[in-house]
Amino acid sequence: MIVEFIIKGDKVCVNQLQNGATEAQQDIVGNYYSPYQLRKLMCNGGVDLFPLHDAYCYIDGATPKHRAAENHLYHCMALLSTSHSFSWSRWNLLAGRRNLVLQMREFLEKKRQQDYSLLLVTPQKACIVECTEMSQSFSEECVQSMRFYSDLYHLALDQGSFSAIGKIKNVHFTLVETVFEMLAMTRVLSYS
Repeated sequence: MIVEFIIKGDKVCVNQLQNGATEAQQDIVGNYYSPYQLRKLMCNGGVDLFPLHDAYCYIDGATPKHRAAENHLYHCMALLSTSHSFSWSRWNLLAGRRNLVLQMREFLEKKRQQDYSLLLVTPQKACIVECTEMSQSFSEECVQSMRFYSDLYHLALDQGSFSAIGKIKNVHFTLVETVFEMLAMTRVLSYS
């Protein structure tokens, strides 16, 4: 199933819902709800994208991530949501419980976007690693001459462009909290 959300302030809209078994959820597409109202409507309609805390017990091959580190990373991603885009990494599943691996790139005003950088985030640090999605094996080695960053937010502030830093500093708190709530409810880093 493919679900696309649009977040505006403290409301969330299902913009696109594809490959569902029925057309039952099509009535909520295009309407804005609070994250918790949307979760309830979707679950009541049979579209449950929101794993509970014990979901890993019922899913083969699931490796839940360190919960505090995962939630902190979701907060950082929410703070960066107006200046950066994030993507899934094939290395995340095999990285273990305490390592979170994802891809990130800065939004650019130009038509051609940068390539994604591969990030390794642990409870102690965040860094851009030497390998890519296409590498033969994963390497936890940080890019040479990279300074130490305690989390993704500080890495983005130091490595980002002037335009991106302006967007980060001017993001509205309701948008940040709503993006965080959606990320924490879907737990994309543990279950993707």
